[in-house]
Amino acid sequence: GVGYGASYVTAKNSRIAVLGFGYGDGLFRHIGRSNILVQKSAESDTTRIGVFFGDVKAPIVGRLSMDQLTVDVSHIPESVAIEGAWAEILGKNQTIDDFAKAAGTIGYEVLTSLGYRYHRHYT
Repeated sequence: GVGYGASYVTAKNSRIAVLGFGYGDGLFRHIGRSNILVQKSAESDTTRIGVFFGDVKAPIVGRLSMDQLTVDVSHIPESVAIEGAWAEILGKNQTIDDFAKAAGTIGYEVLTSLGYRYHRHYT
């Protein structure tokens, strides 16, 4: 299983990437995904927050940790989702407002909660 308490179990052999950011960096814990808890989210995968490798979305799986986030990269070529690759959580593919909507808040709360370990690029 993936995440605290092995809260996500894959249905098939999968490649799971571990990324170095989590709720200690200002992400909201409840954006993590569990598939074995009693309370399941009614949201579809297309409306859930994910992480992008280029233009390809990787769904968050397992509970969000303080310093780690796990995503399913099974559908992303191994040449793209490699160690050291850039992963985008907020940007052109997924805006602050997209993230806020999924978290049940507003963009300003998301923006002000972000820590200092992120690479920021302003346009």
